[in-house]
Amino acid sequence: QRLGASFAFMLPWVQYILDEPGGPLRCYGDGQIDHHAAWWSLPCDFLLGVNDAGADPGGLPTVVSADGQLLVSTPFPGMLSITDATGRVVLRTTVAAGEVSMDASTWKVGIYHAFLQGAGATHHIRFAHFGQ
Repeated sequence: QRLGASFAFMLPWVQYILDEPGGPLRCYGDGQIDHHAAWWSLPCDFLLGVNDAGADPGGLPTVVSADGQLLVSTPFPGMLSITDATGRVVLRTTVAAGEVSMDASTWKVGIYHAFLQGAGATHHIRFAHFGQ
């Protein structure tokens, strides 16, 4: 009852699903529940590594949240606005081309949206922030 159906966890918003092979809840554990999906062969504490948090070869901006820091990499200067999942603005600042690191240690864990206006367009990037 507390988690809902493990086969459809987070499925209504398909664009937010970060897990493979398709989004259902793979692992969860607390004092009363121990769930490990039969299709998930890796340990529950498995994390994907980030080898290079710089701009991708296509020249698009990237946003990475790790260890309480937010790393923004952009090939062009612009206005950066970040909102939480409710639409509340948590950061608005100008950024220069290149990489900039910002403190995000006080942000709540959750899904965030970054909007970078520059180079004649607005780029929208969704990212998960896991705290410290």
